[in-house]
Amino acid sequence: MFKSIFKKQFFLFTSVIVISFILLGAVLINIFSNYFRSQKENILIEQGMKISKLYEEAIYLSSPGSGYRTLYEININNKVQNLYEYLNSSYFITDSDFRVIVTSPNLKYLYNHKLDISSIDSIDNLYSNNYISMDGFLDNSLEERMLIIGYPITVNGNLSGVIFMLSPLIELENSISEVVNKIILYMLISIFITFILIYILSKRITEPLRQMNIVAQNISMNNDFEKRIEVISNDEIGQLAQSFNQMAENLDRQEKIRQEFIANISHDIRSPLTSMKGFLQAILDGTIPKEKQENYLKIVLEECSRLTKLANDMLDINRIDFLKNIDLNLQIFNLNDLIQSTVNKFENTISKKNIKLIVNFASSKSLVNADYEKIQRVIYNLLDNALKFTQDYGKITINTKESFPKIYVSIADNGKGLSKKDAERIFDRFYKADISRGEYKQGSGLGLAIVKEFIKAHNENIIVKTEENKGCKFIFALKLEKSD
Repeated sequence: MFKSIFKKQFFLFTSVIVISFILLGAVLINIFSNYFRSQKENILIEQGMKISKLYEEAIYLSSPGSGYRTLYEININNKVQNLYEYLNSSYFITDSDFRVIVTSPNLKYLYNHKLDISSIDSIDNLYSNNYISMDGFLDNSLEERMLIIGYPITVNGNLSGVIFMLSPLIELENSISEVVNKIILYMLISIFITFILIYILSKRITEPLRQMNIVAQNISMNNDFEKRIEVISNDEIGQLAQSFNQMAENLDRQEKIRQEFIANISHDIRSPLTSMKGFLQAILDGTIPKEKQENYLKIVLEECSRLTKLANDMLDINRIDFLKNIDLNLQIFNLNDLIQSTVNKFENTISKKNIKLIVNFASSKSLVNADYEKIQRVIYNLLDNALKFTQDYGKITINTKESFPKIYVSIADNGKGLSKKDAERIFDRFYKADISRGEYKQGSGLGLAIVKEFIKAHNENIIVKTEENKGCKFIFALKLEKSD
């Protein structure tokens, strides 16, 4: 597929470049052709005008045989000789009847030849004291094609003669051809270099896409998340490659978390079910005496509560993923009462572990505008997490701090704390810190993820401050309402 894309892209780019070069070459050739012709024509017109003026002055100011006329004739002869020798141009002069009376050395065969003026379309320009310009053989009297400039010689406003200056078109065409050949050569070199650059550029564009295709196929077909794309640029393609690598890395991490979660959740479900089945079987077959059955039934009930909490966590996460946006039932309530009622639910656990619980409220009554049930779940999960990782005879502190228009709630413990790596991922779904994999296996890794989503739904944030062996402190904010 990518070979096809590369070929199409390469063909498209090269086609555009070739067409552009062809058009540019045609324009340049036309410009240079017009320039050379115009330059040659201007030179001949200028020389024709000067010689014409000399003839006019010689005829007007002097009589035949005078010194003035001789001087002018010498000057004219020098001019036309220079025209012939240095400008590589020929000439001949006609009288008013267009009969040739003077020629350059190479055109002596035209002497006394009368031109057929019917072949000259712009002959009227000469009678209007204007020059004429044409190319060809001039009534077939010339042996080769020439660029011909005719300039009138007038006396007292009347046409007295015409000086024709001629330059071989073959030389002009050769000059133009030489320039054209150089233009074509440079264009071919430029096109060749452009082809190489386009090839490299196309490869540079398609190669990351080809790699992305390979990596995507490995991900979709083989669940291989390890391969990455080499980033060789910082342009849009490079940024796309970086984004793709980041996506692959996230998928890899999520896949590992998913596998770990499945393993953990399987253990979390299998262990209480095995325990419950064993106790109930023992009660039914009489292995456990009646006086102890109530105690074991309580254990079974606790295991049922654990399974219920696990199922609820999974349902909540699934509902969050499905709905994307969490609907809030906002109401104004006293946050102090909510915290106190949630603490009371853990009274047995706190007493059993001999934990010192300290609660400091910023004021006797702190009204907030939030979803009561979701904030209750937030505090419950945070307190449950603190109790889980606090050793016997440890300490948990709950503080509130008002800074209108917000109130900040912190729940801190003096447990083992978290490493920097664990702290960065503590709110990830299904993630369990390393310390929780040892003696604390009853968690699902969803509680803190739910906390973060619920706080986020209130347009607030939750952070964790922790150091290893110094405990953890979770802090979140809520919108504070003014009390009466």
